[in-house]
Amino acid sequence: MIVQIIVYSCEFLIFTIGIHFVITNLGILLWNFLAKLISLLMAFFMHRAWTFRHNKSGSLFVEIGKYLALFVLHLIASLLLTWLFLYFGMKAEIAKVLSDTICVAGTFYAVKTYIFQKKKIIN
Repeated sequence: MIVQIIVYSCEFLIFTIGIHFVITNLGILLWNFLAKLISLLMAFFMHRAWTFRHNKSGSLFVEIGKYLALFVLHLIASLLLTWLFLYFGMKAEIAKVLSDTICVAGTFYAVKTYIFQKKKIIN
């Protein structure tokens, strides 16, 4: 949980700075994507090193592949929900937090059970 709070705080900070202080025309959804991409790297290595350090499958490349596949699903769901909330007039920061809150619980469960699953010991 601590890792997720740290990662999400960084993600939200990048998003907020991007949409309010960086002079570009990237738009809310693109800043959301960029913030998520940066947080993806942080989350993977922090979860691997700390949260699920006892559950490593042993293959960094397999874990990264699974994590990237899950990230694509998470990203699509998050962007669609963010767009939907923006469409109905929600403020950008609220739309992001609400869509991410919905997506993070499912993503964490998938990371725990699919990517960093405990090795089964066969007797």
